[in-house]
Amino acid sequence: MRYFKLSLLFVLFISLSAFVRKAALASSAEFHVRQQVKKQPVSSANQLHILHKDSLPLQPGSSGPPFIGTAGKHWVDSVFNTLSPDRRIGQLFMVAAYSNRDKAHVNEIKKLIRENGIGGLIFFQGGPQREAHLTNQYQNLTDVPLLISIDGEWGLAMRLDSTVQYPRQMTLGAIQDDSLIYYMGREIAIECKRLGIQVNLAPVADVNNNPSN
Repeated sequence: MRYFKLSLLFVLFISLSAFVRKAALASSAEFHVRQQVKKQPVSSANQLHILHKDSLPLQPGSSGPPFIGTAGKHWVDSVFNTLSPDRRIGQLFMVAAYSNRDKAHVNEIKKLIRENGIGGLIFFQGGPQREAHLTNQYQNLTDVPLLISIDGEWGLAMRLDSTVQYPRQMTLGAIQDDSLIYYMGREIAIECKRLGIQVNLAPVADVNNNPSN
């Protein structure tokens, strides 16, 4: 019985420690996100507003939010209709690209763009300045704009050095003021836009089933 009580106390202690750690992480994450938001002053003419799915402004005659509009559909169709069947197939491919690899890798990507007409690139490890220069080089090789993406659930720092580091998703799940997550997503979007990234493959619904994570 004595050992059972000791074991029970030990389990309770571990559980309490985990709870305190989670609360501390949440508090730290909220402070971190608030600090990042404070670094981006907002003028009175450009105030930030939290947009919920039920309050998003709709385009005239549209049943969805503005970013689901069809304004560019005619341009897309006009370009697509000029492509050969091979070029159309090439547009379906998005190739992994790195800004921390050698010239052979860069030449390989350039060859895929010139000869196969690939539709886009997904950047992985590297640096922001190197990636920006490479993106400009790659875009100048094709008459059909490349769709540039990144796999950055917790921001550019997930792949690129010298960039802002934000809390990771498990920590965000513990934040009480979830409006901060909106602001974090907005800042990540601004940083992606500066680098010419159109798509951030995030957020995701990954299931963490690896106890080593």
